[in-house]
Amino acid sequence: MNEKKNLHITGKQNILGGNYKEVRISGCGTIQGPLTAEELKVSDLARFRYSVSASQLKVNGKVTIDDQLNIGEAKVSGLLTVKREIQCMGDFVVTGQVKSYRHVKTQGLKVSGMITSLEGIEAKTLNVSGKLKANQLKVDDAVVSGMVVIAEAISAKELEINGMVKVQAIESEVLTVKGRLVCGGSINAEKVEIEAKSGSSFEEIGATEVKIQPIGTQHGMMSLLTGLGRLFEGPTLVKGNLIEADSIYVENARIKKICGHDIVIGPNCNIDEIEYSGTLTIDETSTVKRQTKR
Repeated sequence: MNEKKNLHITGKQNILGGNYKEVRISGCGTIQGPLTAEELKVSDLARFRYSVSASQLKVNGKVTIDDQLNIGEAKVSGLLTVKREIQCMGDFVVTGQVKSYRHVKTQGLKVSGMITSLEGIEAKTLNVSGKLKANQLKVDDAVVSGMVVIAEAISAKELEINGMVKVQAIESEVLTVKGRLVCGGSINAEKVEIEAKSGSSFEEIGATEVKIQPIGTQHGMMSLLTGLGRLFEGPTLVKGNLIEADSIYVENARIKKICGHDIVIGPNCNIDEIEYSGTLTIDETSTVKRQTKR
């Protein structure tokens, strides 16, 4: 059995691809055929015309792949562009910039740089302290302390937002918003908890339990933005059209309609209409225009 060779490109070279143990590109390389490697490192400039498969990928330079990328694990501190799908069996760490024209599927995704998918991103675990943009996002557990922009929907078991998320719809078992959430459509979850002075907004929430209340100290950018908002505009209200849940507590909120069993309206709220079937408590500093017991 032939032992796999190593490939080192230090100048400007064109090769046909192949199966290698280690590939290092510190010059300018163009690979004209499918490439398979145990370890692929690019510290300068590389163009792959066909698919790339590697157990380990490290990008410190600029890489363009015209086909699919299959990897065991990856660390990208440079610039990576993939014209088709990215599949990663392990952890995908992005401190630079990654752009995929199709889906990104990975076990674990950690982003302190920027990642963009023109289709969707799927991951078991997600941690974003940088920026993530995609058409759709599907995760098990996600923590966002940076910025996430999703054109359509987020599906997650547990989603914690400490930074900023802009999305059209959310499906989640547990949603915790300590930063700011702008949801143009519906939120469906078992449990929803939103920081009362975050300035978050949504169209409607359907859940078992909803709480809009102070839930912790904000950090970093969100703390600065919230502080400036309070300085120039006063407390930043949470705004929504509809909340439907069994148990509901809200404060510092402007909601058009609330429907539930047991409802508590805390301080600094403006509610147009409430429908309840159990108990209703309203703080004296809040305004409710209409209330109906079903």
